[in-house]
Amino acid sequence: MSDTIYWAVKLDSDSVARLFSAFPPKHPNVYAEHMTIVFRPSEDQEQGLVPLCGSNIELAVIGYAEDDKGQAVVVSGQERLGGGMPHITISCADGTKPFYSNTLLGSGYDTTPNVTLQGVVARFTGKGWDTTCESLQSP
Repeated sequence: MSDTIYWAVKLDSDSVARLFSAFPPKHPNVYAEHMTIVFRPSEDQEQGLVPLCGSNIELAVIGYAEDDKGQAVVVSGQERLGGGMPHITISCADGTKPFYSNTLLGSGYDTTPNVTLQGVVARFTGKGWDTTCESLQSP
């Protein structure tokens, strides 16, 4: 049994800085470190992602939305497994979980000029980020 919480494109520090420059955080709880590929992956999803672990991915910001609860951007360049809009949560108000971005963006968003971001495919576990996935490799 895997200890993966979610798989994501983990942004590099330059990309986080570009994102904040284009879309300064509006709320006190700031995230903006990744784009979730799949939350609580099935065994088949996990095994399908292992070969991609550590791969470089380019994401393009194509949309933006904010309200009194949250702030997020829509991205292209990597699909979400199981559906849903690929996005990055930038910030949330107190008492609002990052998951709220799905609701926010589902209500619509403004298109934006592309901001290009870079990251790597990684999994997040209870111990933090794993960009090698050595423990998941078949012997």
